Amino acid sequence: MGKIKAFAAVAALSLAVAGNLWAQAPAGSPVAEHGALKVDGSMVLDKNNEPVQLRGMSLYWTLEENARKYYNANVVRSLWSEWKGNVIRAAMGVGGCKGSWKPGYSSAGDAHDKAVEDVVTAAVATGIYVIIDWHSHEAHNQTSAAQAFFERVAAKYKDTPNVIFEIYNEPIDISGCEVDFDNANFAKTWSDKIKPYSETIVSAIRNKGADNLIILGTPYYCLFPGTAAANPVTAGGGKNLLYSFHFYAATHPVAQRSGEVSKAISAGKAVFVSEFGTVASTGDGTPNTAETDKWFQFLDRNQIGWANWSFSNMGQSSAVFSGDASNGSFSSLSASGTYISNKLKQYATTTFTVTATVDGKGKITTFPSGSNGKFGYGVPVTLTAVADPGWEFSNWSGDASGNTNTVKLSPLYANASVKAVFVEGGNIIKNGKFNGTDNWGKFGTFSTTTDGGQGLKFDNITATAGDPKSVYLYQEVPLVQNHKYKLTFKAKTGTGTRKLIVAVTSTNTVTAYMTPLEASLTTTMSPYSTEFTFTRASGNARVLFQCGDQAGAWYLDDVRLEDLGLSSTVVRDAVSSSVKRTPWSLVRTAGGVQLRGPIEAGATAAFYNTRGKLVGRVAIAADGHAALSAGVPAGGYLVVVRDRAGAEVHKTRFSLVD
Repeated sequence: MGKIKAFAAVAALSLAVAGNLWAQAPAGSPVAEHGALKVDGSMVLDKNNEPVQLRGMSLYWTLEENARKYYNANVVRSLWSEWKGNVIRAAMGVGGCKGSWKPGYSSAGDAHDKAVEDVVTAAVATGIYVIIDWHSHEAHNQTSAAQAFFERVAAKYKDTPNVIFEIYNEPIDISGCEVDFDNANFAKTWSDKIKPYSETIVSAIRNKGADNLIILGTPYYCLFPGTAAANPVTAGGGKNLLYSFHFYAATHPVAQRSGEVSKAISAGKAVFVSEFGTVASTGDGTPNTAETDKWFQFLDRNQIGWANWSFSNMGQSSAVFSGDASNGSFSSLSASGTYISNKLKQYATTTFTVTATVDGKGKITTFPSGSNGKFGYGVPVTLTAVADPGWEFSNWSGDASGNTNTVKLSPLYANASVKAVFVEGGNIIKNGKFNGTDNWGKFGTFSTTTDGGQGLKFDNITATAGDPKSVYLYQEVPLVQNHKYKLTFKAKTGTGTRKLIVAVTSTNTVTAYMTPLEASLTTTMSPYSTEFTFTRASGNARVLFQCGDQAGAWYLDDVRLEDLGLSSTVVRDAVSSSVKRTPWSLVRTAGGVQLRGPIEAGATAAFYNTRGKLVGRVAIAADGHAALSAGVPAGGYLVVVRDRAGAEVHKTRFSLVD
């Protein structure tokens, strides 16, 4: 009895230790930092909702006994301690190809199953992530065996954040093997063969309560994740699924093969490179490090994790070891091994600083959050400019550009310096501080550059004497009827003096909405301003800076257009309650009256006496001028102006006195 109690106590202690092992990763390890991973759209996020890009190694499949010796704790520990790889893939070989390959996994506890379990145990103890890979090329013909296997490991590791399941290594079609695939139609291969299998296995895993990441095999050596993502797996709500992509750099250049990955991302699905090589797809040849670098840059931009093939010395140039390293001593490296080990260490240990400053009042937030402005090698950093109350974001400068408040530095391979420019709120003009010429249009022949904090430089102007409107910069803005506006800017010449004509017109530039401002520029950057009242129906107008009558460089900066609200010159008409402004002029002539105002040709002016009788109706000329003929007696009158469409645009009373 005492022996039984003692045995029970030891068993309970062992279970408690095992429970703590699964629950708590070693301090400073990748799993301690990131915890359980999840998929959000096309990204993998950690426990803090920060993006994670796993990078590590794939073991050679267990069909080869010489490869299985690497499935041990020493190798796993050294991957993290020596190379800083944060994920290892355990490729459990499953017999296939109609029996022509070596026998693989058959049941729980066999050599293949035990090898995978040893790697998982070591990965958990080390605190790195581990992929349990059903390494088969015809898994859809092994559904029952795969389901039983994944139900077992899902139940075992459902609370282990380190573990990731890969349910189908590489769906392929080799003569004599998977002849049931349709290589002429990869979408059909996916929908008819791979997807039904994936739905079954994903359901089996989720039914065991496991929310771990699951990697899905995609058609033809996992070269078509976009095709699969277009018809996604829905089992388990489609949660925490990654679509696999494989490449071999010397065979699959980025320019030819990255499009399928981009398609998957555009479909809102996450991708994981569970296997790639620096060499040809045969596993041999010289490493193509230049093309591999291009792949890394593409994967970094899209924050896609990877595992390199292979963590072995299997005699192929894709293997990272040239000699036996199964004891965890990684001294004998192949050319590919030297390159990959250096890359892993570079990604894990190199950081860059993003120096972020503001001009005006506001702040900059980053995603990921970084550590005191420092970010890892190859990490894309998203910056968001947040304006203080009463201020607005204008533009980015430095290593970021544009005038949208969110911008991505993608990815970081050097230090970066950015500035967010904020301006006081209420400016209708966009990009008034000229971060390039976004939002601005050009007419005529001239060049523009942003010039050392002096705003926008105009140069190489093809001038036409006496015609400032032959060259201009413009922006279309919305204006509100009966509102008063203030236009301000700063300008100067490069040398000497010049005239600058500033106008606000209709969008076709035919009708003037204000008296043009003639600014006399010198070599000193000086402020200029003008105010006008918009009398037309609410709509778009153009703000023009006209400089076509004179060659020579000049500068423009800090353009602002502010809405001052309802014009103070507004009066209420006794006949109509509608509000009208009166920037019009009425002049008594010999027995008549002349009317002038901002109205296009084709409009009409109707004159009524105090009894409401029509005295006369006249057409308004192109210059906004109308004249009521002589013979109009003294007295009180009402003039009503209508545009070409018949809409009333102006109304006021006046008196004629002898």
